[in-house]
Amino acid sequence: RTHARTHAQVWTTCVVASLNLLWLVAIYGVSRDPWFTICIDGTENFIQGITQVMISMAVLEIAPKNLEATSYELLISVSNSFLTLNVVLSTQLMGAFRLSELDDSNDDADANDRMAQYTLLVSAINVFGVCLCIWLFPRDRKQCAEWKAWGGRRTWVAAVALAFAAVTLAYSLTTSILGTLESTSCLQFVGGGGC
Repeated sequence: RTHARTHAQVWTTCVVASLNLLWLVAIYGVSRDPWFTICIDGTENFIQGITQVMISMAVLEIAPKNLEATSYELLISVSNSFLTLNVVLSTQLMGAFRLSELDDSNDDADANDRMAQYTLLVSAINVFGVCLCIWLFPRDRKQCAEWKAWGGRRTWVAAVALAFAAVTLAYSLTTSILGTLESTSCLQFVGGGGC
């Protein structure tokens, strides 16, 4: 039996990963037209919006009566933790590929190859992450109804979600602050080129 939501989540992530590969066109100088790069970002955001709508529909089907907004905000906060973690880890990987200090003076073929490898790695990590976590997303309305009947009576689920969101927030905030301070922005841990 086809699970439309699961398939939609996987295909939207694969399309975004494929769009990431279009950055290779800009990396290797085939087209560095600003409109081209804006279209890549805009299309990725549109497709990620489809995912947001799917999450919203599932939340509405699972949420207890009169607690739809609260349930939505709690689940979206955990979902957004993944997005924040994605940005922070992507920035940290830039240090490993020696991309944080890249500018016009040192932009050469080797830098392009490192940027291409970085782009491929980030795309692969995103697809792997979805394949790993897709099982946490309800497949269809029937499973939403089952989860709703099961109820929110498992405090360990809430504790794990809260712990994940809190750790992600603390980690992201710490690395972001370290990345903005002049004395620590050079640390490879936060995406710098090394002190």
